[in-house]
Order: sequence, then structure tokens, then C-alpha cells
Amino acid sequence: MTLVALTDTEPIDAASAQFCQHFDGARDVLEYTVGYQGGNEPATVQRFPALKFWARLYPQNQGNGYWCGFGIVNLHKVKNLKFTCEINPPYTGLDRQRAGLFVQSDNGTIYLAHSGGVAGGKPGVGRTAFLKYYGLETLDKVHWPDQQVTEHIIIAALDDPELFQQVAAFVYRVAEFKRLSEGVYSTGAAWR
Repeated sequence: MTLVALTDTEPIDAASAQFCQHFDGARDVLEYTVGYQGGNEPATVQRFPALKFWARLYPQNQGNGYWCGFGIVNLHKVKNLKFTCEINPPYTGLDRQRAGLFVQSDNGTIYLAHSGGVAGGKPGVGRTAFLKYYGLETLDKVHWPDQQVTEHIIIAALDDPELFQQVAAFVYRVAEFKRLSEGVYSTGAAWR
């Protein structure tokens, strides 16, 4: 199977809309303060109690990309949230700096992919270490229009009805990696 990065605005818009639709059901909508590198802001988050997982999606373009942040903290035990993981696809173009990406297979299926670039602001937390933890054998080659090839983790097909469960599983893997690599990493109050 050959995977090609989506780089044109129109197909990326359609992929983003399809991705966000998976998060429209079976959830609670709550207001919180969400912190990120460089600040915080009031935000509406979607909580999925059965998966012990929350999402903050900006379905509109934010700069040159979509902002899709996720966490596993129990929302009833904290007032301020911190993202466990972000999967931010570019809005358009050959943007290989963003960890999120929509890719299309040669049979037309569109997938959500991640470069493995996870931030934590601490030594030992980064792409190389995360990919080693996640498993290098799980990487798939992604071809770009400029003939470059990169390696990404394929999280889920956008037409998979269990996409948000697969995103949650990926976020849990990121949280476990951060906890193990930092020894003291905290994603907040645990779900109990």
C-alpha cells in the first residue's frame, strides 16, 4: 500500500471535517481552562467517559493548521487541563513540522497519521525516544508531492466507525511513554 500526504487545502478540509464528525456523539460538552505551551485559555472540551478521554478540537483553520488536543485526565478532579497529546494536521502545503497529517492510500482510503513527535519539555521526551517506545516496526512510509518520504504512525482510517477509540488508544500510549520516560510525568489526576 502506498500512502501519500494530503497537501492541498480542499482535500485536507474534507478530511478534517470527516475526522471531527467522529467526535460529535457519545460525549459530554464541558467548559474548562486548557493550558498549552505559552499560555492557557477558556475552552469547550468533549468528554468521553467510557474511554476516560477528552478532546479539544478546533475544526477551523488555526494559522496553518488544525488544532486537535487530547487528554486522559479525569475532568471531575481538576479545574485546569493540560494536553497529553496533540495531533495537529496542516491546513495546506508541505508542512512537515506538524506531527499530525492526513494521508491517502492508493485505494482512496484517508488516514490520520502522526510523526511520533511528542513534546514534554523534559529530557527524554521527543520523537526518537517515542518511536523507539512505540515500535519502529509500526511506522509506514508517507510519500510527499516533492518526492520526499517520511515515516509516520497510522492511527486510524477516517471511515472507521471506531476512529475516536483508536485516537484514545494512541493518546494513552503517549501518556504511558511520557510517564515512563520522565519517571514523574503527570497528565493530571488519574481516572479512578
